[in-house]
Order: sequence, then structure tokens, then C-alpha cells
Amino acid sequence: MTSQEPPAAPAPGSAQPAAYAQPAAYAPAAASSPRKPPADTRRSEPVGVVALVFGIVIIVFDLAMIVVNASIIRSGDFTTYSTVALIAAAISVVLALVAITIGIVAFVRGGATRVYGAIAATIGAMALVQQFGALIYGLIVGA
Repeated sequence: MTSQEPPAAPAPGSAQPAAYAQPAAYAPAAASSPRKPPADTRRSEPVGVVALVFGIVIIVFDLAMIVVNASIIRSGDFTTYSTVALIAAAISVVLALVAITIGIVAFVRGGATRVYGAIAATIGAMALVQQFGALIYGLIVGA
């Protein structure tokens, strides 16, 4: 073990002991140059949020149509079912096209909500594929 020596006695007229004096390299910075906080580089793009809202509306609308279609089929009124299905398909296609269009615009513009635009465009594309599949299915079954 090494023995520690006590700190040296303070120099005459000094407030700190010589062993604990602050080095010159650590002198406090001048107060004349205050630092500014970094600017927020993310841009707020509400277009992506609007596109995502349309995507969510598509999902909620499709879930609601499942319940509506099930209740109409249970009632046995197939004329009403075909009318409601046609109107729902038209609404779903319009919502999907809007979500795709706004989603692509948000994705191309970039910014903080770029991912929202990509998600909305994907949801819209999935809704279009779903409606196209339902059309093909109806043509195959009806033939």
C-alpha cells in the first residue's frame, strides 16, 4: 500500500490549497457567447396526418360494413344487400383513391409525417385490391 500525503499548505494569500488549484485549461467560458438551442429540423406536414386519417376511416368503414352486411344477410333481404354492397364498394373505392393520392403527396413532400403518407397509401391500395377481388368474385359466382 502507498501512503497518501496530506495536501500541501495553502500558499500565502491564496484561498485554495496549491494541490487543488483549478488548471488554466478549465477556466470558465466567456459569457459573451451564449449558445442558441438547436433549431427543430423536422417540418410539420399536416398532409401526412390527413392521409393517415383517411386510411383509418377506410379501416373503420370496412369494419362497419361487415356488421351491416351480416345483419342484412341475416334478415334475408338480398335486394337490399346488393344495393348496400354496391354503395359501400363505391364509397370504399373513393376513400381508397383519396388516401392513395394524399399519401403519395405526403410521401413525396417528405418531412416528419412521410411515414404516415406511406401507411395511408398502403391502406388505400389494400382497399382497392379488396374491392377488385370482390368484383372478380361476384363475376365468377354470377357466371
